[in-house]
Amino acid sequence: MDDLDKKETDFPLIAQLRTGSQFAFGLLYAKYFSKLYGFSLKLTGSAADAEEIVQEVFVKIWEMRGELDPERSFSSLIFTICKRKIYNRARKQVYEKAYREYLEYFFSPSAPVTEQAVYFNDVKAFFEESLSKMPEKRREIFIMSRRDGLSNKEIAQQLNTTISNVENHINKALRTLRREMTNHELICWGIMLGFLS
Repeated sequence: MDDLDKKETDFPLIAQLRTGSQFAFGLLYAKYFSKLYGFSLKLTGSAADAEEIVQEVFVKIWEMRGELDPERSFSSLIFTICKRKIYNRARKQVYEKAYREYLEYFFSPSAPVTEQAVYFNDVKAFFEESLSKMPEKRREIFIMSRRDGLSNKEIAQQLNTTISNVENHINKALRTLRREMTNHELICWGIMLGFLS
């Protein structure tokens, strides 16, 4: 069956899914689970990760159901989402591995204290500079979240805004910082200082 045939076969299910049909969602899930799972397993090498990724893909599909285009290939869409999630997970694992290695080294008894202090001050200066470039409201919200330890709800109440607005500012601030921090050392120290957690 070629892509055109598949698209035509999925057309009525996608149309139903757009209206919130759980039955159509279940049929699409059953139809594509095995292929998506096999694809994820091949790339991750972990059955647990593969299953979790597939679940995340279909959660995403359900969340965006109203935006689905029955004319477009559903198969291409879910595999694109799947690839993105695998990539993001792999990238996160690299950061976490680097983070663990730095913790083991810098907080071991043999770690040079002066080197710790230098890295700490360098990263702190980097964040101060990055924060100063952000829009005033975003900087204020990010500082309240990461430095003051306030919850999103508390920040929203203090600034008389919505929780979603607070989350939006924090997410944009984090994306900016991560984009600028191409050096893994900075990323790891950013996590340790609580800026990127």
